Amino acid sequence: MRDAEFNKRISSMKFARPLALIGVILIICLLIATFITGITGSKYFYPCLFLSMIVPFLMYVMLWIAKLLFDSSMDRQLRESEASDEEKD
Repeated sequence: MRDAEFNKRISSMKFARPLALIGVILIICLLIATFITGITGSKYFYPCLFLSMIVPFLMYVMLWIAKLLFDSSMDRQLRESEASDEEKD
């Protein structure tokens, strides 16, 4: 249930879709650069390879942290609403 709420809230943000598109383009460019530097034997192959592995991982971690923060704010709102309901009784 919370995953659906999180996805709905993230998708409603106007900047989320362009940021996701930028992330996908960045990953594709890194993979192409890694492929080209690997074929040519450039000294930039290992940095490109490192970035090709780290960038998707960092994007995943950022989404994971956002989800944790969203869940904690939802828990706080739920506790506050339960407390206000108990006060009404």
